[in-house]
Amino acid sequence: MHPAVIAVVVVFAEILPGSQPPVPAGIAGQAASVPSSVLNSIGSGTAYADDVSRISGAPLTAQGKPEVLFIGADFCPYCAANQWSMLVALSRFGTFSGVRQSFSAPRPEKYPNTATMTFYGSSYTSKYLVFSHVDSETTARTSLQYPNPQQLALWRKYDPGTGWPFLDIGNKYKSITGFYNTGVLRGKDQKQIAAALSDPSSRIAKAVDGAANVVIAAICKVTHQQPGSVCAAPAIQAIQARL
Repeated sequence: MHPAVIAVVVVFAEILPGSQPPVPAGIAGQAASVPSSVLNSIGSGTAYADDVSRISGAPLTAQGKPEVLFIGADFCPYCAANQWSMLVALSRFGTFSGVRQSFSAPRPEKYPNTATMTFYGSSYTSKYLVFSHVDSETTARTSLQYPNPQQLALWRKYDPGTGWPFLDIGNKYKSITGFYNTGVLRGKDQKQIAAALSDPSSRIAKAVDGAANVVIAAICKVTHQQPGSVCAAPAIQAIQARL
């Protein structure tokens, strides 16, 4: 006789990312302007050693510049965590606007309600690269945005299971996993996380900034070490030697 199976259905209100309030300027500014001295002192911090790996393919470009592609989902706590590092890293090369507060899904997801800032509905400007992002599912796992054929082909090529999060940096570097232990963000809100990013002794900074440095190092490879003020930093050069 087979054991009885009890199905538990969890119902929660779906919150679309576009309906979330904008991130207060002070919080967004803290995440976008982590001091270079802090990033240098942290290096790769507690980022996972294989969070970004080298790949070989035709260059991914847009508007004549290297393209960075990020595919995530709102319910995904690992995406929420990675978005902090992406925000820190990409802010070294350009400027975001319209970033909004967001949270990963509640229980039974692992690391429920992880606070983050979503790229959905935001814009990014840079003279060095193009940032493309796809927010593919909501917190309730309903469809939100769809990758275009090129994005889908890259996603399937490097992660046949098309899981989240997915990152392609110029088709020369990729990541298909969390950058660091998402648990370091547990119980923290956006304000607390952003404030911790400039404290090199913080567990949050060692994780988020450490992973950001790895992303920066990979981006510098595809931008031909531009801007020099970012790419020539000792911590970035040290990480590049390992990539």
